[in-house]
Amino acid sequence: MRTMESADGKETRARTRLRNLLRLLWGIAFFLAALLLLRLFIVAPYRISTGSMEPALQGDHPELGLEGDMVLVLKAAYFFSRPRRWDLVAFTLPGRGQGDGQEAGSGIHLVKRVVGLPGEKVEIRSRQLFIDDQPMAFRDLSYIGKDPYGNKAVVLGENEYFVLGDNSYLSEDSRQWGPLPGKNIFGRVIFILRPWSRAGWIE
Repeated sequence: MRTMESADGKETRARTRLRNLLRLLWGIAFFLAALLLLRLFIVAPYRISTGSMEPALQGDHPELGLEGDMVLVLKAAYFFSRPRRWDLVAFTLPGRGQGDGQEAGSGIHLVKRVVGLPGEKVEIRSRQLFIDDQPMAFRDLSYIGKDPYGNKAVVLGENEYFVLGDNSYLSEDSRQWGPLPGKNIFGRVIFILRPWSRAGWIE
């Protein structure tokens, strides 16, 4: 009789351990699925590899032993709204193989600042940005003209943006390859994750 009770007890404990293990596995699967959805549709980390957005975003400086900023891109930023002037946006540029922002463990993308909005006329004259013939400025940034789009007035289409790098000398941007289609923008850069000395929200 004692042997029967002992066997029943072992079987009960085994079933309990199995249920607990299944709960744990379901919990892990749910967590991984939520993490994947978060990365695909909400936020994702990207590393800045060039100096085209300095001083706002620091690029790689191997000679100084410094890696570029790791930033957080809010992919959901434009689900229900459009980019605003001066936003730092992350986007893809069709047919390009090099860029300023590299997703951790993935492909290469670009990060620039929106200066021109759909329907506006954008022009750079004497290092000054003009929107619809009105001078515009963000902090103390100035821009040099570069062909073919940086030395003439450009009128943007209904879903086109003009984007520039803060470091005008180093940046390759809308001055060279023209207006950016809105469909290519996939998020807004909102936070510097590392280095810790630069961590913080981006205006």
